Amino acid sequence: MSRVMKKDKLKIKFNYFSSLLDKEITEELEAEKLEEDNLYKLISIPLYGPFIAIGDEFYATFSTKDDSLTYNNVLNYSENSVIHIIVSNNDIFKETLKRELINFKCNTIDVNNILLVVDIPKKNNYKIIESKLSDYESKGLISYAESCLSDKHNLDLDT
Repeated sequence: MSRVMKKDKLKIKFNYFSSLLDKEITEELEAEKLEEDNLYKLISIPLYGPFIAIGDEFYATFSTKDDSLTYNNVLNYSENSVIHIIVSNNDIFKETLKRELINFKCNTIDVNNILLVVDIPKKNNYKIIESKLSDYESKGLISYAESCLSDKHNLDLDT
């Protein structure tokens, strides 16, 4: 793994097609600069993108067109995952769900009144989390998408 050069947070532009929004978007995410040229470590949760998670190390280059750093490709995956959860018009349940996810040491972001984006750290057994989510989905409380499911969390589902 690469070492962090300094703790400064930088904004990196990510241009991609979001299947969640069904359109091309640009999202600015925070990253830390690593020692290797043009290499960064993601420190914020992607809100709409399916291909990167917190802790992933990636290349970005300066774009004169955008006058900003722009994402190129991932070098090392952290094995963290990102999921999107749509909560069915129930603010009380949404807060309960967020507390449960925080108990699993997951980070959550409220995108709007029904959408949660969740970072699931590598150390978690995703099978336990997915079981709870499936139960809530079967009760009509949520629907969810595994936008960026790591190899490690995929293996958790097979055990």
